[in-house]
Amino acid sequence: MCILLIMYSGTMCILAQMCILVYINDFQSTYFYLWSKGVLPQKERQNFTSIN
Repeated sequence: MCILLIMYSGTMCILAQMCILVYINDFQSTYFYLWSKGVLPQKERQNFTSIN
């Protein structure tokens, strides 16, 4: 029973991490899209390029 619980919580942890990664990537691509369209101000644009 204990082993099953550990396996289950481990799987949930992996799934959660995958969801977070997908969310972050999606956020970055949306941000980059807005940036490329010139929606974001120039100051933000400089900060974003220095981060990547």
